[in-house]
Amino acid sequence: MNALRSVIAAAVAVVAAPAFAQFSFEPSSGRCVDAEGRPGLNAGVRGPCGDLRGVDLEGANLSRLDLSGARLDGAKLKGASLQGANLRGASLENADLSKAVLSGAKLDGASLAGARLVGAHLEHAVFTRALLGAADLRNACVFRTDFGGADLRTALFSRNRAMVEGARFSRALVGVDTLPFSAQELVTLEVEVSAPVELSGI
Repeated sequence: MNALRSVIAAAVAVVAAPAFAQFSFEPSSGRCVDAEGRPGLNAGVRGPCGDLRGVDLEGANLSRLDLSGARLDGAKLKGASLQGANLRGASLENADLSKAVLSGAKLDGASLAGARLVGAHLEHAVFTRALLGAADLRNACVFRTDFGGADLRTALFSRNRAMVEGARFSRALVGVDTLPFSAQELVTLEVEVSAPVELSGI
């Protein structure tokens, strides 16, 4: 009986042990590598280079966490708080971030292709050079959000100008109908349009 208890205790200890973070995010290359430069991810780790694909984190508090290089593809993050989180180089493709709070989050170079950000709070968040193809940002609060150099060609924004006027789009790549601005306004905002636009009055 004592031997059985020892085996059970050992098994519980293994399950309860924190996941080992072997890989770290390398900002210069945008890759997750180990000490010898081999690429990989840290399974189940809520930290740099964590492999959290498809996890259910709805309503979770991930504020100010370092999730640089993490893989959150297909994750359920509806209503989650990622306020001030570091998501540089992270992948959140097809993730559900509806009504999530990403105020002040850093998403430089992140991939959010197909992500659902409907009603999300993106105030002061940084999406420079991020990939947002087919991302749904309708009704998202983008006050002072920085989309500089981001690929927004097939992203969906609210057609209400007031919803997007506070954001920065300098050098962003957009489709002709991505943003509710005139061609002249896009030029003024230094936005790159991916298809020819007829500029009137200049």
